Amino acid sequence: MAYHKDGTHEFLMEWRIENYIYCWHKKGEKLTSPAFVSTLMGNTKWKLLLYPSGGENENYISCFLHREEDEGPEKIEVYYNFEVLGKDRSVLKERHVTKREFEKSATRGFDEFEKRIKVLKIDKESYLPLNILTIRCRMGRCDTKCIDPVQMC
Repeated sequence: MAYHKDGTHEFLMEWRIENYIYCWHKKGEKLTSPAFVSTLMGNTKWKLLLYPSGGENENYISCFLHREEDEGPEKIEVYYNFEVLGKDRSVLKERHVTKREFEKSATRGFDEFEKRIKVLKIDKESYLPLNILTIRCRMGRCDTKCIDPVQMC
């Protein structure tokens, strides 16, 4: 969890996909991250979905945020972004959404997140250090601020 001076907070989820070069998924086949729950976002439960050969376009990697069935509110407005991190933790690619409503079981994201050839060939050394693709999702609730930060262990 990241806190900001203005009282807002963000939830950070980092997903490291090892042996990415061996992801022989076909178009429409996905990898699914472990589920994560944010108590400060109404106990909502989320997963990241990555389509190594694209969801619709096989020339692109697709990346989505999926809300699971959970105990949270029926609908929640969030902002989110996806980042691909390089070996020095620098952000190589970033796509963001400033405000989007998620119902339970909703999926939102980017069908054309990044070109496959860029990740697998052109900039492979940057995108896949030690053959690991690192995706970070930053997200926050649009309608609330955290008054007293809580340290989570």
